[in-house]
Amino acid sequence: MTNKLKFLRLVVILITVIMSSVIILTGCGYSLRGAGTSLPPDVKNIYIANIDNRTSDASIARLVDEAIRDKFARYRAVNVVEEVGRADAVMNIELIAIKRGRGATSSQTDTAVQEELSLLMTAEVVRSNGVRLWKSETITVSQNYGTTSETVLASTPGFAGSSIDATALSKISSREVARGQERYAMRYLAEEVANRVYEEGIAEEF
Repeated sequence: MTNKLKFLRLVVILITVIMSSVIILTGCGYSLRGAGTSLPPDVKNIYIANIDNRTSDASIARLVDEAIRDKFARYRAVNVVEEVGRADAVMNIELIAIKRGRGATSSQTDTAVQEELSLLMTAEVVRSNGVRLWKSETITVSQNYGTTSETVLASTPGFAGSSIDATALSKISSREVARGQERYAMRYLAEEVANRVYEEGIAEEF
């Protein structure tokens, strides 16, 4: 592998790291809510069941599970336990589908320069005896991502302030750009559904 190719791949990795950092920082400041809980006072421990992933992407379940657990760890309103026998309630999550659509197109070639990624899911919290405490409607979150270096430069948060050279980015193949951007979009979707589930089902109501 030539030094030039190694450098270009490093650029892709750096872009992904920058975008992931933006997601994490945004998630940290998502809301002032979360210190309390809307669950009954006797619900102290919750078990997060294995996610029912009906999508075609195996990685999204892991990303959603990590993002949900991060919310509980951050706010500490309810304790997550690893054994269902110790839980006062159980959270069940179903990932229904991931949909891919065509976003913005080039006016010159009518080819897509952005793709849209959407995740549909539901969640519920039930007591250990099966009594339902909360159930969501179908939650849909979407994110556009660039498939060319030009759209990455124009649409990626934080890129303008980074030290990554735009000329070097333009030399990366569209396939590599799209792959890195899709990974970023997946992480964004996972963070967004975790925010929605925690805000609607767990966080204290105001």
